[in-house]
Amino acid sequence: MSKINKLQAELKKLQAEEEKILIDKYKYIIGKCVRQPDSYYEKITNILRIETNELYTIIVYDCVSVCYDTEGDDYNEAPIISLNGWGSIPIGSIEKRIISDEKFNQIFNDCVELFKMKISNQ
Repeated sequence: MSKINKLQAELKKLQAEEEKILIDKYKYIIGKCVRQPDSYYEKITNILRIETNELYTIIVYDCVSVCYDTEGDDYNEAPIISLNGWGSIPIGSIEKRIISDEKFNQIFNDCVELFKMKISNQ
């Protein structure tokens, strides 16, 4: 039984080393802003982990997230800003979803202005 335990411990160690290598490889996305489906915009602040299997690899991260509809009023009745959000993105989608800091900041500021407007109207 102790040989199995040693092998399991070695496997866990190798998996942790592999994940560290992947996290180091994708650290460049920290500070980047991404657009997610359904009017979510996120500024990545930290990589939590990388999940890998035979089908896909996904980066799970901490972020500042803003839910704000920039193309209509569908979600603007309940805009959301979360300073301690989290998100995930498939590795193959990173470059397609990156937006500029200016775009994220504009959406964030528009959301804050909407909050101010709603507060002053009540």
